[in-house]
Amino acid sequence: MELAQLRYFFVAAQHEHITRAAKELHIAQPALTQAIQRLERELGVPLFEKKGRGICLTEYGILLQKRAEEVFSILDHLEQEFHEISQGRESNVRVNVLAASTLVVEMMIAYKKKHPEVNFQLIQNAEDPECDLCVTTGVTESQVEKTVDGVVLSEKICLAVPAHSEFAKKKSLHLEEITHENFISLSHEKPLRTICDRICMSAGFLPKIIFETENPSVFRDMIGAGLGIGFWPVHSWGTLASQDVVMVPLDHPFCKRDIMVKRLHPAGRTSAAANDFYQYIIEHFQKRNEWQEE
Repeated sequence: MELAQLRYFFVAAQHEHITRAAKELHIAQPALTQAIQRLERELGVPLFEKKGRGICLTEYGILLQKRAEEVFSILDHLEQEFHEISQGRESNVRVNVLAASTLVVEMMIAYKKKHPEVNFQLIQNAEDPECDLCVTTGVTESQVEKTVDGVVLSEKICLAVPAHSEFAKKKSLHLEEITHENFISLSHEKPLRTICDRICMSAGFLPKIIFETENPSVFRDMIGAGLGIGFWPVHSWGTLASQDVVMVPLDHPFCKRDIMVKRLHPAGRTSAAANDFYQYIIEHFQKRNEWQEE
């Protein structure tokens, strides 16, 4: 059964008159009659019977009309459904967050307040090639692969210390001054932990880790309780928001990392929303870099 045959039958069933149906379909009356006869032979049942000068549906024709109406209703709505799917894709943004998750989420929340129609999908998989944007990190800018599809935020890493400690009174610290201190740290799987360990190794020691946590709030509270000290990324984790902890700059060696947001281009998957959010991140990073340089 061809769709054109079904359409011819459906229009004839609506009019119950071959001449009027042929006129609406813009085909010759014999052509319409032949198309219906072929459909009847294919189905093996009569669909119409003569009634005066017109035609009427048989019981088989009534059933086929009902099913045809369902088919054409679906087809008529397909264009709108395709449009809705297309619009939905244009509003989706897939972000692979491999670093600075707190900072990235803050930017997403701020962006979504301005663009509530945008839908974010967060993933954390270094091997996933299907994302629109990927947030990663490096130790210094010189170690970052330069591409036209990447933007970098240079982030200072300070030392979070208990407010009552002797370190809290200093304007800056050298790493050599803290070689024997207890450290609160992230787990080995986190890129920031690797960066901080390398920074300590450059000063000739490995940090004495007494506790590992994934939660910046727990990290801060343990330091505030005097249990140790720890490295604090100023942009990714924000302000300390505690009277019990002080953030002290490290000036020897100068401690920093680069947060990189790379725009990827999977075939057919880069949405308008993803491109716009990327531009939003660029502006956000530029402002933070300018603020940090002041």
